Amino acid sequence: MQIGCSYCDGNLRVSKLTCEECGLALEGEFSTPRLLRLEAEERHFVELFVLASGSLKEMANLLGVSYPTVRNRLDRLIENLKKLQALDDQRKQQILQELAKRMDVLLIGSVVTYHHKCSKTCQCNKGKGHLGHYLSANVNGKTKNLYLNKEVVDQARLMAQSYSEVKQLLKELSEVNYQLLREKNPGPRRRQASQQSRIKMLSSIVMKSDGSSDHHQTLG
Repeated sequence: MQIGCSYCDGNLRVSKLTCEECGLALEGEFSTPRLLRLEAEERHFVELFVLASGSLKEMANLLGVSYPTVRNRLDRLIENLKKLQALDDQRKQQILQELAKRMDVLLIGSVVTYHHKCSKTCQCNKGKGHLGHYLSANVNGKTKNLYLNKEVVDQARLMAQSYSEVKQLLKELSEVNYQLLREKNPGPRRRQASQQSRIKMLSSIVMKSDGSSDHHQTLG
């Protein structure tokens, strides 16, 4: 599966998912995990690393190369993952900057155009009518149409477009924050293992303390 654009080397985004059984298709903007953004050879290395239970010696046997070669490949993989993480951090800052630019020109609505007739005596009654631009927006739960002068039509369109862009930016920001937060969160299994290790450590301390007390009592 190709993740990078063959034309400009940019990142490709998944926009459609299709069920192999019934053909149901879902279209939208789907984020790609960081591991999926690695090269095909690097993803294969990760797969072997898991199958070998993290043993570099076993991987050397599977790949038919020396241990230092496997170690070097792992170091390069770690470095590439760190670069991808840095790119996510950089993208987050870019999104925040883009949001700051658009907040002052934000408008929830859309510009619609249609013909209307003003009066029975006007020449517009003989044709389609006058061409008018209106801002359709939801105000207090009701749809309102605001007539727009020619001077403000482009400005209203820009504001409405900014809202659409802000929605997309917020969605992307949420995906980036999710990835960054997941890296900082140890997860339930690791927390549970950490708690178990602390319990074992405390238990051994208590046992040693009890044994020491019995020993002193015997001597007494």
